Amino acid sequence: MGVGSSGASWPGGGATRDFLGTERYELLKKLGEGGMGVVYEARDRLRDRKVALKTLRGFDADGIYRIKQEFRALADASHPNLARLHELVFEGGHWFFTMELVEGVDLLRWVHGERPPAPAPPDSLASADIWSLRSGAAPQLPIGDEEETEPAGIDAASVPTPVVSTPGLTPRGQTFRSVREVDLERLVPALGQLVEGVMALHQMGRLHRDIKPSNALVTATGRVALLDFGLVTPMYDQFIVRSTVQGMVCGTVAYMSPEQGAGEALGFASDWYSVGVILFEALTGRLPFTGTMFRVLMDKQRYPAPAPSELVPDVPPHLDALCQALLSIDPAARPDAEEILRQLGRPVEVAHPPSATFPVSLPGLFVGRQPELDAMQAAFQKARSGRAQVVLVEGRSGVGKTTLIRRFLDQVAGESAVAVLGGRCHERELVP
Repeated sequence: MGVGSSGASWPGGGATRDFLGTERYELLKKLGEGGMGVVYEARDRLRDRKVALKTLRGFDADGIYRIKQEFRALADASHPNLARLHELVFEGGHWFFTMELVEGVDLLRWVHGERPPAPAPPDSLASADIWSLRSGAAPQLPIGDEEETEPAGIDAASVPTPVVSTPGLTPRGQTFRSVREVDLERLVPALGQLVEGVMALHQMGRLHRDIKPSNALVTATGRVALLDFGLVTPMYDQFIVRSTVQGMVCGTVAYMSPEQGAGEALGFASDWYSVGVILFEALTGRLPFTGTMFRVLMDKQRYPAPAPSELVPDVPPHLDALCQALLSIDPAARPDAEEILRQLGRPVEVAHPPSATFPVSLPGLFVGRQPELDAMQAAFQKARSGRAQVVLVEGRSGVGKTTLIRRFLDQVAGESAVAVLGGRCHERELVP
């Protein structure tokens, strides 16, 4: 299995030899691969357990940064509906991290009775044709009826062509039996757990940005685990984050929100749109928007999604209404986590709070600790006069040390021209 050209690599190097495992980690089989990385099932000989191991195809500076960010985004989190991350390692010229091995099927297969997926209808953007848009400028909508063109870098021959006249939409007023029978007794609890996992991420100040069926696995016991945190990003500026980085749009086209596809600012509602697409697909057996990738991106921003009940008879009214609300073009019209759980008949109090929180630095969210802030401010003023200062912040895990320090740094940055350099030692990292 090749992950790059031959030759060893230094921690910041680009080329790397084939990854065959390490003395501690024995590779058992490949679980999946994408454009940037490969995931294996591996055996941790030290702890005598199976794990999932994710490594990169190549180790340039950007790739190393991404794998570190993916691991550190949720390394300290513990929630039953989030896959647990273990260790980040650099060894033998390879960067990788290990995580909980979730043995299960994706959420859609689970709610359809664990049967192999049936072929999608001809006007559906099948799962084989769903690809992550990780490069290229955010698409701009043409004005009026100008001819549609694909974004630069997209091979038009590889893009499925829509066969319906309505632009990218399933014909309205035409109902049929779902392509796959859905087990509502499985769907509602599984969807509720997915919502709780996403809710936990949001409580940590994180946005997932790539929620889709293959990233939500269900075990034999019915536990739902959300995974693949490669696009998870922190939330800033009143819970809004830009969906682009240097002109790049990230995510999976079929499941991303309209605002994510347009490269606009994102809030938590963007993840709930993706949950709505999963619910729509579970109820109808198809996606709400079909056609070429560019057509799907445009139509999501211009047209409301059809209601599941317009396509499939006997959809439970409360799930039909919930799905329509989640797929609203306007993010403000989508329900939040608590409202979704209520509509699913799942008490909000059953949601498990995450054991680790990642604070969002916003005015009004910080309470207390003024004496500690004053002490750090006094040390800062001495440092400005030319005297070096060291401040030690002590306390047991979870009492808010990181929150306190971030609050102080926010104050300092807002009051004067200060360059803040930060670093962190991670307990579960074996890296240079």
